[in-house]
Amino acid sequence: MPEKFDTKNLRIVAGSADIKDSDSAIKKLLAESKKLNSFAQLISLKPIASEEQITFALEQSMDSFAKKTNFSKSLELEFLTRLSGQRQINKAMDLFALEKGKNEVALILYSENKKNIQELIKFVEKEIDFKVKKDFIKQNAKKNGKFIAEIYGIGEEELKILPLEESVLERIAMVALS
Repeated sequence: MPEKFDTKNLRIVAGSADIKDSDSAIKKLLAESKKLNSFAQLISLKPIASEEQITFALEQSMDSFAKKTNFSKSLELEFLTRLSGQRQINKAMDLFALEKGKNEVALILYSENKKNIQELIKFVEKEIDFKVKKDFIKQNAKKNGKFIAEIYGIGEEELKILPLEESVLERIAMVALS
């Protein structure tokens, strides 16, 4: 994995997935991504306010490893904790956990090799019946806005001043400062 974050190496796709065994699906994806020297994470879409949230959390995670300020041993767990806006790994894992059956998901891929990203997308499509849906993250933020605000501790008064997406980014930034 490169130490310096570059958005051109990032691909975020959202859609639906039929999960038979979430632990097995995640382990297979992790093994495949390691084999391709890439980062891959498949998470529940429900707590996601924007693509910027994902981008910012991954950039902070990679930066923390480069600067040796990470608080998790793996980039995948570091990413989840920052994405959740907190340092508690178990809570972050629960928040983004996949369930058996139909799930609305975000697939986050990072690699310096575009071919590896395409291979990982094909792998996920095959392994868990993943179907990409265009503009699904924006639709999710509208549909689950109240849930997102609640889990990130964003009140109505704050939402009068800042959009939900910006408030979530502030929570992620606070993880690095705490």
